[in-house]
Amino acid sequence: VSTSGDDSKFPAHPVVVGQIHGPSKTEPLKIYYRKMPNHEYGSLFWNYEIYPQDIDQRKDIPIAIWGDPYLTKASADPVNGIKLGELFSYDVNIQNNIMTLTFVKHPGTSAAETKTFKTDLSKPYPGEPLDQGYKNAWM
Repeated sequence: VSTSGDDSKFPAHPVVVGQIHGPSKTEPLKIYYRKMPNHEYGSLFWNYEIYPQDIDQRKDIPIAIWGDPYLTKASADPVNGIKLGELFSYDVNIQNNIMTLTFVKHPGTSAAETKTFKTDLSKPYPGEPLDQGYKNAWM
């Protein structure tokens, strides 16, 4: 994880863990780990990129899994986040336009914690009127 960079510019200090490429250079899914140099814990989050008719109106919507995607060096250490080297896993499954994301912190242990997210890629993302969804898009 980077120790340089301007943490006031989102998302400084990230590492891309996984992603799906869509049409017109879009990324319907991008999974990040982000840790500030002065923090013990980092954040795991995923972005959904809206797919508007005008591709110049694309934007990412960050969704927290563990920690906070909007961290700065001045933020409190996200103790509900993930330390460097701490084990986690993820699974991405798209079936009948439904993208299901499953994340497991401490997989295979008695401390395992699972979080699941579902998004209908055929419909606009809730609260995003410019998003037309990816129903008619090749991926």
